[in-house]
Amino acid sequence: MPREFGGAGVAGGVAGHVAGRRVLLPRSDRASDELPTALRAAGAAVTEVVAYRTAEPESLDGDVIAALERGEADAVTFFSPSAFQHFARALGAGALSKMGAAGVVFAAVGPTTAAAIRAADVAAMVEAPEATSAALVAALGRHFAAPAAGKARLR
Repeated sequence: MPREFGGAGVAGGVAGHVAGRRVLLPRSDRASDELPTALRAAGAAVTEVVAYRTAEPESLDGDVIAALERGEADAVTFFSPSAFQHFARALGAGALSKMGAAGVVFAAVGPTTAAAIRAADVAAMVEAPEATSAALVAALGRHFAAPAAGKARLR
């Protein structure tokens, strides 16, 4: 497991083992160049293959969105910047603000996803300290266990 999650952290963890080796890197169509660039800098011959494409949903369930706007959920979790961006674009800034005002927390699995949420300027956000689902669950647990006054931007 890398100490730092993200392309540079993964590359740093394997840098001493990839020089002169061929690396097959299956990835998203929207992945950053950070990891392949770092692997190449470490001496690897990297072949990138798009393994999956991130697509915007055609529609969202209106009943679910209405429930979120009424604050009937405590949190909405996001595991990629594009997932949040698609959600935000489908709803619009007004709906995001309404959800935040209703007490819904937007939770990010890591710093890249958190940056996308911060860019939307939502009222309440939780960021996992490392990009794992377990860290996100723990961060949400801490957030909801904290006194109400400290909930706004706990990380």
